[in-house]
Amino acid sequence: MRLTTGIEVFDSLVLAAGNDTNTLLTSGGFMPLRLTAAPGPLVDLCCALGTQGVRRAIYADKLHIRPGDHGGFLAGVTAAAGDGPEHERMEEERRSLISSASQWIMNFAEMGQRWAVGVRPMPADGRPMIGAIDEDRTVYVAVMHGGITLGPLAGRLVASEIVQENEAIELNAYRPRRSIAQDADWREQTLSPDRSM
Repeated sequence: MRLTTGIEVFDSLVLAAGNDTNTLLTSGGFMPLRLTAAPGPLVDLCCALGTQGVRRAIYADKLHIRPGDHGGFLAGVTAAAGDGPEHERMEEERRSLISSASQWIMNFAEMGQRWAVGVRPMPADGRPMIGAIDEDRTVYVAVMHGGITLGPLAGRLVASEIVQENEAIELNAYRPRRSIAQDADWREQTLSPDRSM
């Protein structure tokens, strides 16, 4: 692997890079996977002084909440279905977030709020992609929407596969080969003429 500090050699490499997964794959000579980057609204909420805040990820219907980066917590909603214009989908998700948060979070309207846009890495079929992408099983990918909740389990299973050299049957339905084996036309359209790095 060529780093700014020089060339380093590893037994295995795990790409858990979200929306940058395909950039890294193609720069290494691999075909891109079927991934999309779907923006969605988030609201950063400040907790009142003296409260304990949120210590883990919580799902309540469509609403999901996790600890915030600056105290308080971060809330979002399940992605809206459909292929409408992005601005319409974003507005639908924003209204859904306000409605869900008002139902589940006490005094939501009075809390300090800072809106942001998050970009969700999303395999085209909506399921995580976790596993080796080469025959030697030296390069792994782990990409999914919901990585903050699935990351600890995925990390443990991938580490077990790499160290113990056995397949985790829990990951069989999520292997990247389902993307590699299909949609050659999609990959051809995704690759630009010059991918050299």
